[in-house]
Amino acid sequence: HGGWTILDGLALASGEEMARATGLSDLPNEPLAGVTRIFLSYPYAGIASLTGRRDWRIAPKTLAILSGRDRIVGVDAPRRALERQIARGAPIELVPFEGATHAFDDEGAIHPFVRYDPEATARAHALLRDFIAEIR
Repeated sequence: HGGWTILDGLALASGEEMARATGLSDLPNEPLAGVTRIFLSYPYAGIASLTGRRDWRIAPKTLAILSGRDRIVGVDAPRRALERQIARGAPIELVPFEGATHAFDDEGAIHPFVRYDPEATARAHALLRDFIAEIR
């Protein structure tokens, strides 16, 4: 649930709201200050997701992998949510992985909607390495 957590963290209204959501009482008003980059893999943005209906407080450079055959989080809801943030000026790059399922990088996947794909996994790893290397 990492992608969902990150997206909803960006959509929480303040540190106070984030403190209520997480149960942490000592958060600063802007707990995400300093976050400059986000890498997302098959993020959830459907029902119960905040990012599906709220704007982000901060807009870090984001690279989002969207699996084209994701029957767990879907394809359309994450794309729409991220495109809405893009329309507001968020620097988001959407990277389609057309034939990939949800959790395509899980070698031990046993769910019928999840298929391990070593080529997609290698591609995702390369994208992450390049995304991190840009920081230096």
